[in-house]
Amino acid sequence: MASASHRVRTLPALLSLLLHAVVAVLVLRALPQGFSGGHLRFWSNTAIPVLMGLVSVLGLVGFRRPTLFTGILWSLAGLWLAGGVVASLLFPRSLPLAWLGGVGGAVVLGGLARLAWRHSWLRVGGLLLLGVVPGAILSLAQRAPASSTRPLNADIPVVMEGGWAGGGPTWKSSNGRVSTSLDEARVRVECGGLVLQVHPLLTFISRSPDRFWSNLAPRKTNEVRRRLTGIQWTAQSVQAVFRDDGVSTLQLLDRGDSVELEAFSLLRASVFSHLNSYLAFEIEARPGLALEFSAAPGQPVEILPSQYPVGLPVRAAYLTSDQVLRIVEASTGEKGPFRTLREGRLEAEGALALTIHDSGGPACRIELLDWAAQASTALSPTAGWGLPQNAIEFHRTRTDATAPAEVFLTLAGTSLGRGWDTVGHAPGTYRNRMRIHSLRGEAGGGPHGVGLSPLQEGPPMLPHAVEPRSSPQDAGSPAPPH
Repeated sequence: MASASHRVRTLPALLSLLLHAVVAVLVLRALPQGFSGGHLRFWSNTAIPVLMGLVSVLGLVGFRRPTLFTGILWSLAGLWLAGGVVASLLFPRSLPLAWLGGVGGAVVLGGLARLAWRHSWLRVGGLLLLGVVPGAILSLAQRAPASSTRPLNADIPVVMEGGWAGGGPTWKSSNGRVSTSLDEARVRVECGGLVLQVHPLLTFISRSPDRFWSNLAPRKTNEVRRRLTGIQWTAQSVQAVFRDDGVSTLQLLDRGDSVELEAFSLLRASVFSHLNSYLAFEIEARPGLALEFSAAPGQPVEILPSQYPVGLPVRAAYLTSDQVLRIVEASTGEKGPFRTLREGRLEAEGALALTIHDSGGPACRIELLDWAAQASTALSPTAGWGLPQNAIEFHRTRTDATAPAEVFLTLAGTSLGRGWDTVGHAPGTYRNRMRIHSLRGEAGGGPHGVGLSPLQEGPPMLPHAVEPRSSPQDAGSPAPPH
């Protein structure tokens, strides 16, 4: 029978084991699952938390056995020590003091073990080493994988730059159905009786300077702002050049029956981000809104409301490594497991067409010529369940059936799933060519008739002037270092 003084000395150690068991359960519930045994996230998100929980419970049950009890405490101390030190080495800007927390946790657990029973330092060293590997894995798994997007690296158009004094310039086509707000890089298009607000430039919302979680990034990391530096236009076309993470250009041509958009974004270094968009557009409030994907023709998917972080599930599509486009629905909020609604094969690096339906049927068609060719098909660290980093998310902005809708396309992002992990866009030039075409025959008289055809390769569709300057000091805030 253990003495009263012995019970008093071991009580803090028992409480620490209970805390570790609770944390293990919370981690299992909070982190995404569905990774295979060969993936680092399986070990960090599933195997190690399960092991930590079981070991903690074993220590609680067997606390009267000194060797077992102190061995567990010293092993957990090793986990804290390795996790904190490795985190500081990997994430020097996001977690510069993580080593201090790791050392502090190890000292507390080691102190509790020494208060409970005495052990030789040789044995203590061996027990610490037992916790080092899982501790290091937990930190290493939080580092974003190498960038896996595939920029086309097409020649970025040369657009007149300089002499722009700022403000909020707008442009409207001669038929009035297309207009722009250039300071926001936004295009308004009337198509098939719908009004679309299109954002065609590659845009990063939450970045990380060292491939860690975006919510712990230094504030200055996300101070990169897009700045309009040059424009030129005609009655039916407009060009603009911007400074942001690098250089971006936007070209628009109204052909009457269709609108052609061509956007380029040059990244001089990898950008790691949690939230971003390759293309985003809002659809005005209409009943019966649905999206039809060319990979699953004749099978429109209704656009429904979603909630965050839990509640009504979001709907999304993604492209797999074997060129299957799969449309899915989350279990709650944006979190998995994900239920497949539709799927179909997309030709290798082929165009993807999105047809917008309302209660009157097909209204507007958007042909995306470059998204699939550049999208990352590497596994997402937040979604789990086999989902890749690319995604097309769509939802109503409110819970009523006639609310506006939003559609977001990413080449690599972590909006779906759990956490603020980041993934990378590789350096290079990204291109976004699209044609927006009415399916309800508004008069226009454009030269292409009513059919859809790819934008022509070769020279840009609009005239150009001098090449944008590439000096980093002209680009506003620099791209974050990595």
